[in-house]
Amino acid sequence: MSHSDIDYYRQARDELLDLHPWRGGEHVLDLGCGAGANAPYLRGRGVASVTGVEPVPAVAAAAGEVYDHVLVGTAEQHLQALPARPDVIIAADVLEHTVAPDVVLRDLLGVSATDARLLVSVPNARHHSVLRMLVLRGEWRYQDEGIMDRTHLRWFTRSSIQELLTSSGWTVEEMRPKFNTPRQSTWDRRTLGRAAEFLSEQWLLRCRPTGFTRDGSS
Repeated sequence: MSHSDIDYYRQARDELLDLHPWRGGEHVLDLGCGAGANAPYLRGRGVASVTGVEPVPAVAAAAGEVYDHVLVGTAEQHLQALPARPDVIIAADVLEHTVAPDVVLRDLLGVSATDARLLVSVPNARHHSVLRMLVLRGEWRYQDEGIMDRTHLRWFTRSSIQELLTSSGWTVEEMRPKFNTPRQSTWDRRTLGRAAEFLSEQWLLRCRPTGFTRDGSS
């Protein structure tokens, strides 16, 4: 495993999944699904099926106990072998681990339902801890997890993740910051949203294919 503790792979992402207005009956694709920690949330919303993609075999095996299908490998390897066209795609902390995230995002358009929704989370490279390390200390030190996870291949700010999604055929419908403490949320409100650029640990986004409208036309 790239991370030695399997608990790392058992983190549910309710705050990201809450961006979607679940109606029941959705086919869900969970990229980098870990050990399937999102299963209780998804089953509770009445989804029709959940397919996971996970590169770590031992972790994928754990997900296989709670998901309908689990493909062992990466998104680049398995998008053409999905058992159903997903209505909802979850990409929680996935894009920063890919060599060509734009290619993955375009490929998702080809295998998903016409009115699919894409739920994305990425670490915020403009977080104050990164700026303090780089600007004040002149360092760039990787860690075992978090924003400076040593397995990250890409880095995103608020504007750059929006640009990537837009240029790859997706329209951002909603975007939220993820704060670690209530105090950070308070500071963000006091600054009319300006503090989010530096206090948000991650950016959470819900997207739709560009050209698809709310009434279902394209």
